Amino acid sequence: QSTSLTDYHFACDSFTWVDGNIYTTSNNTAAYILQSSSGCDSIIYLDLIIGGNPTAQIFQFGYDLQIISSGGILPFSFVWNTSETTQTISPNSSGIYWCYIIDANGCVSDTVLYNYLTTAINEINSNRQIIKSINLLGQKTPFRKNKSILNIYDDGTTEKKIILD
Repeated sequence: QSTSLTDYHFACDSFTWVDGNIYTTSNNTAAYILQSSSGCDSIIYLDLIIGGNPTAQIFQFGYDLQIISSGGILPFSFVWNTSETTQTISPNSSGIYWCYIIDANGCVSDTVLYNYLTTAINEINSNRQIIKSINLLGQKTPFRKNKSILNIYDDGTTEKKIILD
């Protein structure tokens, strides 16, 4: 007596089945025949879904890095080289940061890299006001070309300026 069964599988990018073929797209038409020593056939039908791996990109928003994904099945797990597991991180130093994504089916994106650059100079606040200008001896001085002055701002920062004529 012949029997048949359906072999269900999910794969991220490729799947090797009992027939020896490597499938890279979904397939529900492949069949494989097993013959017993008594001459009875068993037919196995393949029902394969190739889900695809998620893709990922890292973007910088201000001082933060965020990984954005397309494809894959939610929810995602994020794996950063900093051991953080959130979608957005706030690096505290310049360097190469990398991340990859694992989706709900266990499919993994390629690892993406981002060269994060930061400086010790904070962004200039356009709302700050000069309290006073002093010369290099600390004496209050009016602005003059070709002379070094220090501007002292209301936020506590100072700025050395010289305007050459």
